Amino acid sequence: MAMLSPVAYLVYLLHRFPKRYSPYLRSLCYLFSANFFISVTLQLTDKVDFAESVWITHICFFIMVITLSAIIIHRFYKEKPVSLDFKLECVGMILLTCAIAVEVYLYYRLEYMMSGSFLRFGLFVYISCLAAALIMDSRNRREEAIRVGQELQNSRLRLMISQIQPHFIYNTLSSVRTLIKIDPDKAYDLVYDFSKYLRANIDSIGQDGMIPFSRELEHIKNYCGIEKLRFGDKLSLVYHIEADDFLVPPLTVQPLVENAIKHGIRGKSGIGTVKVHSFEEDTCYVIEVLDNGAGFDTSAEAPRNSAGLKNIQFRLEKIADARLEISSIPEKGTRAVVILPKKKAAE
Repeated sequence: MAMLSPVAYLVYLLHRFPKRYSPYLRSLCYLFSANFFISVTLQLTDKVDFAESVWITHICFFIMVITLSAIIIHRFYKEKPVSLDFKLECVGMILLTCAIAVEVYLYYRLEYMMSGSFLRFGLFVYISCLAAALIMDSRNRREEAIRVGQELQNSRLRLMISQIQPHFIYNTLSSVRTLIKIDPDKAYDLVYDFSKYLRANIDSIGQDGMIPFSRELEHIKNYCGIEKLRFGDKLSLVYHIEADDFLVPPLTVQPLVENAIKHGIRGKSGIGTVKVHSFEEDTCYVIEVLDNGAGFDTSAEAPRNSAGLKNIQFRLEKIADARLEISSIPEKGTRAVVILPKKKAAE
């Protein structure tokens, strides 16, 4: 038990501590496992009695204490502010370490007569601290989940408001008014695209999960249909869809197309092209939005009137574990890439 119990505890810490500490914790697991098998083998073959080799186990405990102390100090130094539940667990770990140290001292002091009273007390205190810490951690995670859910809801609302600006509605209705007289069929198509565009934005407010990319693509085409009438031949739209059977958070790709048109093509002389390209890789789905517009300096602050790139990135990360990558060259164009892990895109 003395040799194996640390392995179970270290496995627990592997799941409890951040992944960057995993190599050190795994090394400790290997150390105690090797100590167990070697000691048992020596005992069974009558080479060395356990009492004669127990000092090796005590050295392993000493190495574990030093390593864990270094990890905890590093966490306190790097992770600020340190959560209260982690502080409470650290108190329990310190008291348990002190209890083990006393037991080791008594083991040698009383010539192998060890009652284990201090160890039992240390375990009781540590388990009590750990239980309280886990309760606090569970409560904090629940509060964080509520906060993230509210932030996602607010981000959808902010993004929708940023897209449906009064001047956009006014320009669209003005185009409808003009087309009714000169081209009723185009006016009909424009009203249809505009109504579907508004419906998709309003529906996204109450959408908590993911939607098929095909639906997001339909939303993109509705929006581009409106903008095509405004820009005319100055705007060229290209759709290269190699994969669409996957899920995306709503209102994450269409705003990228909107930014490409508003901030890329609008400031470009001549014909501007916006391309939407989706394809599948081994571990993820990729959606690219490319334009040959004005471009911008990626190191500079994002335009204030851009359609919520931070909102888009936040929702991609929280809902789909996805990421957004932006690259741009002034006077050459911009490339926005959404990378969705297949596991999330299939749920």
